[in-house]
Amino acid sequence: MRMLIILFTALLIAPALAPYDPLMTQPSDAFQPPSIAHPLGTDQFGRDVLSRTLYGGRTTMTIALIAAGAAVALGGAAGTVMGVSGLGFGIVLRIVNTTNNALTTIPPITTAITISIMIRDNTQALIISAILSQLPHIIKWAQQVSEITTRMPHIEPAKALGARKIQILAQHIMPTLYPQIRGKMILTVQSTILLTTALNILGIGFSPEIPEWGNLLREGKEAYRQAPWIAAAPGLAITIINIILLRYADQTSR
Repeated sequence: MRMLIILFTALLIAPALAPYDPLMTQPSDAFQPPSIAHPLGTDQFGRDVLSRTLYGGRTTMTIALIAAGAAVALGGAAGTVMGVSGLGFGIVLRIVNTTNNALTTIPPITTAITISIMIRDNTQALIISAILSQLPHIIKWAQQVSEITTRMPHIEPAKALGARKIQILAQHIMPTLYPQIRGKMILTVQSTILLTTALNILGIGFSPEIPEWGNLLREGKEAYRQAPWIAAAPGLAITIINIILLRYADQTSR
């Protein structure tokens, strides 16, 4: 948890930590290897890789947190309601459930690419595509977890005592689901980081000059023989933060 806070803080205060403007070009310094002046080297335009990695992390994490928060909130609420539909929420939700099951067969990356192409605004496209591409899977997860919870021994006495559906949901089901929802939120942030990075690597996202981890990886791919450090920095950052998020999610869900 401490390491996660340190990383998030470093990304949030990127302007204070970055030694250079991430958009400043210096052609004479192109492809400079790591040095004292440029700890992680420079790219093909002479831009400082450390600065672009820090700023890129802030961009990627902002998109991931917004999209994951919205997806878990919307999907968790819808899935929980469908999961407790046996308490009398009606046949309409069963139709929605069948439709959602069909949507979960579509890979998130396919949905994300389709939506990103349809929406011209880069930031909106990334956020909306990240939300909608993961929403069916989160709904399905929340539904399954809530269905298991409604069959727990302490639910039946509440129903027998005449508790209303909303009371059962708020007082008995949600407190039980909270640790799992928190863990799911962390996992969704992790998967959203990979999703948005993949979209930018494919060129479906921010403009190439914008510092974002996917953009940096795409730039590094094009020059990996001449300057492997360009892709190494964002690649290592993505690996480290994903390992930390997965570990924290596992601890949180217990």
